[in-house]
Amino acid sequence: MTTTDDSYDPWNFSDDDPWPEIDPDFLHKKRTPVRPFPLDVLPAGWRAWIADRARGLSAPVDYAALGVLGLVSGACGCGVEIRVTPEWSEPLVLWQALVGAGSSGKSAVLERLREVLGTVEASVRRSHGQSDDGPSCIAVDTPALGDIAPVVAANPRGVLLWRDHPSAWLGTLAQDRDACAAWRGAWSARPFAMARARDGALPLRLNRLAVGILGTLEPEQLAELEAADGGLVSRFLYAWPDAAPFCRFAERRQSKADEASRLLQRIEEQARQSAGPLALSFESSALGSLETFLARLHRETGEAEGLDAAWLGKGPANVVRLAAALHLLAWSEGDATRPPGPIDRATVEAAVTLWNDYFRPHALAVINRLGPTELERQSRRVVRWLKASRRRQASRREVRCSALGRTVNAEQTGEVLGRLQGAGIVRPLVAAPSGSGRRPEHWEVNPALLPE
Repeated sequence: MTTTDDSYDPWNFSDDDPWPEIDPDFLHKKRTPVRPFPLDVLPAGWRAWIADRARGLSAPVDYAALGVLGLVSGACGCGVEIRVTPEWSEPLVLWQALVGAGSSGKSAVLERLREVLGTVEASVRRSHGQSDDGPSCIAVDTPALGDIAPVVAANPRGVLLWRDHPSAWLGTLAQDRDACAAWRGAWSARPFAMARARDGALPLRLNRLAVGILGTLEPEQLAELEAADGGLVSRFLYAWPDAAPFCRFAERRQSKADEASRLLQRIEEQARQSAGPLALSFESSALGSLETFLARLHRETGEAEGLDAAWLGKGPANVVRLAAALHLLAWSEGDATRPPGPIDRATVEAAVTLWNDYFRPHALAVINRLGPTELERQSRRVVRWLKASRRRQASRREVRCSALGRTVNAEQTGEVLGRLQGAGIVRPLVAAPSGSGRRPEHWEVNPALLPE
């Protein structure tokens, strides 16, 4: 990902032309800036509650917004069936990872949201004739499917894995092929069978195992995701916001937890009390907007590679699920006598905007930290060489022989220099004539790479 100035032409410049800004993500000084969560995609009541909650804790609104989406996922799971076409339906299951440093406010926000969910869980237990302080029936803390499955057996809609833990839990979520397949199935609410529990209990079979995930990660843990299954990593929606600005005490408003619990409980009751899964369909105009987006995404996915392509490939399912979550949040604020559905065009377009303009750049920021390609590794190797030798200029031959130790050929050296040029680190010492096809032999280094 580059951040070069749109007005900068790498092949048409003079020595006096300003250099473009060096790509900060490339240098790993900091990740590329990303936009904050677009609160305007949310209904007014939830939007205000999320803003107040975040401001009161001096935390980014992103964490509170994703937390609310996670609560909806936990309350619904496969108790909601999102019907796009006769052949395509999705459960309301979201996997979300909140990325940020230990002091970024993730845990404080999730602690308050867990209290909201606890109120809803107490109501569910009462409806089943259980005590208010009984075991959790929606949120679970263990990533072991053997422990999760019995909870789902008692709550067929599914559960929400709640992981606010300093360990790199996502990287160890599925350490063998069977567990990996089971977790992939849990995202899609597929059947699940457990041969025999550890205590010798009878085999457990579930018609559907739905597990949403709401977890936290610190930036230092992202590199460890390289060892995780790409199919699992690509299913997550990531948020890696900038730190929240300081908020004065007088500007901090206390959010109404009771109101959030009441609205979430309305959603949970609709999913629980529906005869079979609560079916959410789409208006015809909404399907038209969705189809336009899917056609564009299909082309973009075909041009992508690796984990980027895998993440884009989960876009259709995640957009549909986000649309359902946004619809239910808006419905919870409205007339209680009307059942939810169908999903309208505005909601689909809001979900597309949320996924494409918010989640996509945040996911790219995360993916760029997971594991660089061979071209990225070679490019960073050249940068280290330039900095260590404090070179202001370098020839193509020096880059190939000295910086890269003759591990690449001339064509690959050109690709590395092209990558560095795109990142604003080098540019041809003499610009090649337009259309000449000649490869520059000598390159100058951006002075910003080598401060005095």
